[in-house]
Amino acid sequence: RALVPGCGRGYAVAALAGANRKVTGLEISETAKGAADAYLSSAKAGDGSAAVDSVSVVVDDFFTHSPEEGPYDLVYDCTFLCAIPPSRRGEWAAQMSKLIRPGGEIVSLVFPIGDYAGGP
Repeated sequence: RALVPGCGRGYAVAALAGANRKVTGLEISETAKGAADAYLSSAKAGDGSAAVDSVSVVVDDFFTHSPEEGPYDLVYDCTFLCAIPPSRRGEWAAQMSKLIRPGGEIVSLVFPIGDYAGGP
């Protein structure tokens, strides 16, 4: 099982999903969940199967999310950490340690910190 916090439209949710991996996308609002569900309803999973067969999107607060099935095998964080105020990053780390099973994996893509023209 995998988790994609702040999954947006669900592109990564679909890409990570397949017959052998169930993926949960996590969003904070019903509007965001609706956008992800709309995309996932016709998307293909990473193995070519219908994504809708192996994905779900839930509305929940990342900092209190506690899956009934227990910790995830994989968490894919694509700039989710970057969107959190720096003062809450310790909470992010503590929550990640609860969400990932021992021996599980986290993939985190972040923007570099610095004075760059145009962002992040």
